[in-house]
Amino acid sequence: MSTKKTRILIVENDKNMQKLLAGAIDMKLGDSIEIIPALYEREALEKFSGNSDFALIMIDGKIPAPYGNSPEGTTIELVRKFRKWGYQGPILAISNDTFGEQSLQKQIVAAGGPNTYEADKTKISEVADVIKEILKI
Repeated sequence: MSTKKTRILIVENDKNMQKLLAGAIDMKLGDSIEIIPALYEREALEKFSGNSDFALIMIDGKIPAPYGNSPEGTTIELVRKFRKWGYQGPILAISNDTFGEQSLQKQIVAAGGPNTYEADKTKISEVADVIKEILKI
């Protein structure tokens, strides 16, 4: 009998960071988690489309935008799209712990409304702890 895994969508444009985050999550939360990676907005939306069974969506604070638009605007718009498409689960905005990015995190949290959180992705182990707390695992 197979057990259904808790699915987490990680939207992070750095493959190395994706691997580090996935490894920390796996180490803290074990085999009950299935990580679905996406590098860019379009890929994230494709993976999300028709799959509202994600327990958590984790989004990098600066997703590169197509056609030279502001990366910050893309991330905020992506959060808004997930909410508009009916995703009510938790969204975790991750970014570097710098002044400009902390401000951006707060904008993302505001755009996502209730059930939207923030974490410093440079503290990978702590990100996994935040996820554990959000998902109550």
